[in-house]
Formats: sequence, C-alpha cells, structure tokens
Amino acid sequence: MLEWLSKFIVGSPKDSLAIVDFKIARLRGQLALLAIILGIFYFLVDKINSIKGNDLYYITMVCISTITFWLNRKGKYLAANIIFISLVNLVVFYFASKDIYRLGTHMFFLCCCIMAIVLFGYRDRKAALFASGISLLLFVLSYIYDVLHLDKPPLSNEFIRINFTINFIVALVICLAIVYFLMDVNFHSEKEILKKNELLVKTNAELDSFVYRASHDLRSPLSSILGLAEIGTLTDDLGEAKKCLAMIKERVAVQDQFIKEIIDYSRNARQEILYEKVVLKTLLINVIDGLRYNEGAKRIDFQLNIDHTFEIVTDKIRLTVILNNLIGNAIKYHDPNKGSQYIKIEMNTDDNNINLAIEDNGIGIEDEHFTKIFTMFYRATERSKGSGLGLYIVNETVQKLGGLISFNSTFGIGTRFLLVIPINN
Repeated sequence: MLEWLSKFIVGSPKDSLAIVDFKIARLRGQLALLAIILGIFYFLVDKINSIKGNDLYYITMVCISTITFWLNRKGKYLAANIIFISLVNLVVFYFASKDIYRLGTHMFFLCCCIMAIVLFGYRDRKAALFASGISLLLFVLSYIYDVLHLDKPPLSNEFIRINFTINFIVALVICLAIVYFLMDVNFHSEKEILKKNELLVKTNAELDSFVYRASHDLRSPLSSILGLAEIGTLTDDLGEAKKCLAMIKERVAVQDQFIKEIIDYSRNARQEILYEKVVLKTLLINVIDGLRYNEGAKRIDFQLNIDHTFEIVTDKIRLTVILNNLIGNAIKYHDPNKGSQYIKIEMNTDDNNINLAIEDNGIGIEDEHFTKIFTMFYRATERSKGSGLGLYIVNETVQKLGGLISFNSTFGIGTRFLLVIPINN
C-alpha cells in the first residue's frame, strides 16, 4: 500500500504503534472503507431496482462505518471494533431476516465471523470467539426463525437469481478482501521486521568493531601520556620536560576529540530528531569561527556563497556535527604547498531539498579510498591523527536527517562534498 494511504487509514505515526496494533488498525480502516463503499453500492442497486424501505439502513451503515474509521484514526481501537462489528451484524441480520427467498444475504454472516476473528486477533481471542458466536446466533435466528415478522413482497425468479448472484459475489469479494488486506499488512510488517533485523545485525557488527577500536584508541593515548609523564619526571633538562608536556597536550587533544566523536555517535544513534528553524549562513559562520584556531586555518580563504536570510527546518545539533566534521577535515587536509588555499561553500535548492556543496583545494583523496571513507575507523591518509570516526558519523547523521551525501575528489587537486538535506519548511 502507498505510504500516504497507509497514514490516511491509520492516522497515527507508524513508529508510535506496536507492529500487531498497526496491522490491525490498518486492516480495520480498510474494512471500514469497504463497508462505506458497500453501503453506497447497495443503496444504488436498490434505486436501480426501485426497491424502497432500506435507505435508512444503508445511510446508517455508511455513517457508522465513517465513525469507525474516525475512531480508528484516533486510536480508539476497542470502541471501533465493538461499534463496527455490532453494526455489520445488525445490518446483515436485518436483511437476512427479510430474505425468505434465500437471496444469499445469510452468507454475509461468514464475513462477520472472519472480521471478528481478524479485528480482535489472537490477543483478544475470547472477544473474537464471542463476536463470532453472536454472528452464528443471529444467523440461526434469521435463517430458521422469522423473528422480525417482516412483510415478504413477491419477487420474480429472475430477480432472485440476479440478487443471489450479486450477494454471493459481494460476500466472496469481502472474504477475499479480508484475506488480501491481512496478507498485505503481514507482508509489509515482515518487510519492516526484516529491515529492522538487518539494521540490528549492522548495529551489532559496528558495536563489536566500535568496542574493540574504541578501547584501543582510548588506551593508546593514555599509555603514551603515562610514558611521557614518566620521562618528564626523570629528566632534569627543562627543554626536554617542556617537549614532553607539549606532546602530552597533543595526546590529550586527540583523546578529547575522540571522546567528542563518541558523544556525537551516541547522540545521533539514540536521540530523536529535534526540528527547529536554522539560519544556514549564521550556523556556518559559527562553525567556521569555532575552527579558526585549528592548525592551518588562518591561511585558508573561506568563501560562503549563501543567502544570509535562508532558513532550513532541521536538527541544528546534527547539522552542526556534519558541518564541523566536513569543514574541519577540509582545514586539516589543506595543502600548505599551494599559495592560495580556499574552502568554498555554496548552496541551491530544488523541490524540498537543500544542496550544500563544501569544496576545497586541499590534498584530495586517492581513488583507492573512495569506497571506504565512510567506514567506521577508516583513515584515508597517514597524515590523519584522528580516530577515523568523523566521516562515518557524518554519513550516519545525514541519513538520520533523511538526506544524502556524496563526494568527488582528485588527489593533489582537492575535494568536493555534496549534502542533500530535506528543508522541512
């Protein structure tokens, strides 16, 4: 089923419902729509055949089915079940009690039983069996006993054959529709479960790798710091002691950056998206200002071709993480041998997306690394002092925002990253 139609029927966001509840809610909404269509269909059939006296029942059926549909969207599932199944049983009982000529209306009690079992489900199987028992009782009362004592107008054999055929086909279509709707929701639920299982396998694999590499990357600088501290305490040379302190400072900075990346990784994986209006150019200026004291940043010309009034509705923290990593990398891997160094940031919009390009004339990326740079803990150059988490976090964060990231690079020339992010205005 189309996603928009599914949301129209269920009403609530899919993620807010358990899989079983979502399946039944979707099925209930489909059956309510089907009942509305059938009420209109039989109303027109009676009009074509000049049959009078049933209009009120058809209108009631359409109205109650509409109420059921509304209750289903509001999450009032028990009330929707009781009202809908009671309505269907009473309407079928009314017409079956009038059916002295056996026009096939009794077959709709089978549809009532199937609907009760499907809508209440195994979890509420006692209620399902009770509702099915009521349908069976009403069938017996209407088929064997003339409980309503209604008038039975004379009907022609042709009319009886035509109406029996119509009722048989409609009852068959309803049963098939129930089975099809059930198969449909099961199919999509299974796809969702498989998707989540694949994500779980991926997450577990990444977690194993993360724990192993993180423990190594956390311990390695600490071991180095302990060694430098030991050297510093043993030496009487002030110059050598200052050198050890400088190296300790460098190791601490690496450790601090790694911890920040772990926090970014955890925040992206666990926190919900918090949408807010963000002035893009202001955010970029703040990010660049925070990176201006990085090594080599003072020699780089930052070129922002961004409308200063442009706003995007997105998660500000996540977008900041993305821009910090990409611009930080462009600074880190600048080419000091080039007389003119720049980082150019441009944007344009199409439909509901913003296309943000971050281009530099740094050292570039060799072709052999293209397929791996978004991999966890992968370092594309020996010049890297980082953990190899940065671009992995960028890729995961962009996906969390519903966007895409791509790049092209020529080694020795420069790199261009392109972000495509929903505007959500």
